[in-house]
Amino acid sequence: MRSVQQKKGCEEYSQRIQNIINTKILGDELDPLHWKCPMTEDGKSIGSINLNNTHVRVILNNMEDLIELCISNDEGKSNTNLPLENTMQQRW
Repeated sequence: MRSVQQKKGCEEYSQRIQNIINTKILGDELDPLHWKCPMTEDGKSIGSINLNNTHVRVILNNMEDLIELCISNDEGKSNTNLPLENTMQQRW
């Protein structure tokens, strides 16, 4: 049962990633990109993501929504109190 729930959760998470990339970062609501987030064969995790250099640079320059997705819980509340902007600036 847990395996089915894990797979469903991963599918929902990958759909949210796809939506952000297709409608906010590499496309928009009126002209979305049609990129699909790769999954492993068992569907329990995200597979390797391979993009061209131009797309990678655009994503890196516009990561805020992806970062928010990664650190928020199901209710949309942040799971961390880290000063995200300062942390990202220090790493880049």
